[in-house]
Amino acid sequence: MKHTLLRHAAVTSGLAVAAAGSLFALTGTALADQQVPPGTLGTVTATTPTTGVAATAPTVTSSGPCDGKDADGTDNPDQNTIAVILFSPSLNAAGKQKTGQTVQASTANYSRTSRMSVPFGQTFTDAFKQAGATIAPNERVRIEMRCIDALATPGGTFEGSVLFNSDASRYTFDAPAATTPPPAPLPEVPLAALLPIAGLGAAGILVARRRREGAR
Repeated sequence: MKHTLLRHAAVTSGLAVAAAGSLFALTGTALADQQVPPGTLGTVTATTPTTGVAATAPTVTSSGPCDGKDADGTDNPDQNTIAVILFSPSLNAAGKQKTGQTVQASTANYSRTSRMSVPFGQTFTDAFKQAGATIAPNERVRIEMRCIDALATPGGTFEGSVLFNSDASRYTFDAPAATTPPPAPLPEVPLAALLPIAGLGAAGILVARRRREGAR
């Protein structure tokens, strides 16, 4: 249990430094009417509960393991922590558009071989209050599970979200977004089929015409 408590002195401050100027700077987009796309490694779903009140601390589960790589694809043997971070329009307005609000940073729940279930270290209400924000009615909150090391170097991510009701007292987890399969490879086309496209067919016609003219 001690391993799963928030490590604000080291990890949370490190997350703020690591996120600035990185790919996590693109978190200011309004989320109220959008489905949150998958992260670089997959999606986030609720373990317990899938619905609840704002004063509860749910447990979330990743769709897979961390891959031990930084966000730029570099292998990171020191990656050993899974962080859970909240983003939303209200948090953006409170100055958290780049860093988000960290609700958990756990080494005990980190894995490179299996899905990870991580409990929030605080409720939604307390997390927003700590950030100087209030949950807005009908607000969608993005939940990011981020693989990091002790210095909070950003790695792969899993993404999910919850949608609060009209008085912001209750939430429901959104169904995870479908991942997009990679595009199918284009079929190989024989070079001969491309010659007319390249204009070489017209060149052949010109040669034949000159031969006829020379025969006259």
